[in-house]
Amino acid sequence: ERYAKEFFSLVTHWIDSNPYKTGVNWTSALEVAVRAISWLWAYHFCLHSSSLTPEINLKILRSIYQHVQYIERHLSIFSSPYNHLIGELSALFMIAAVFPEFKESMTWREKGWKMLEGEIEKQFHHDGGIVEQATFYQHFTLGFYLMSALLRKMNGCQVSDKVWQGIDPCSQPCLKVHM
Repeated sequence: ERYAKEFFSLVTHWIDSNPYKTGVNWTSALEVAVRAISWLWAYHFCLHSSSLTPEINLKILRSIYQHVQYIERHLSIFSSPYNHLIGELSALFMIAAVFPEFKESMTWREKGWKMLEGEIEKQFHHDGGIVEQATFYQHFTLGFYLMSALLRKMNGCQVSDKVWQGIDPCSQPCLKVHM
């Protein structure tokens, strides 16, 4: 309960201090996406807390909705179509999947997933390495794909073999090792 209380205090303070689309915290769609995904996890861990009042709940949900609106309008399709785009698409998909009551959720969910599927072969080499060739970006991009794919699967939706093979290239023989 004390962690939930602290989470709600921190998030509501952040929301009050950072009005929608105002200031440095609203300049990077990836930053907005990572924040939204983090809040999504924490919100659900604290959902049954007695600290979650109707006012706090509405404030957080309104801000999450604003986050996904921002993300959808600022996808890094041309400026950074690698880990940035994948993080943004994952947030778009995950928030829409978790909050179907948002009026654009079906559109966001379908757009996010369709684009994630379309990007998988552009993001990873056949050996599993990432096109950006940096271990941190490998971890970052793989994590976004894995969270999205597992959320999709947990909700009874198909995840294509193409996506699973991109996430785990060793699930299919891709390299022959002579021993």
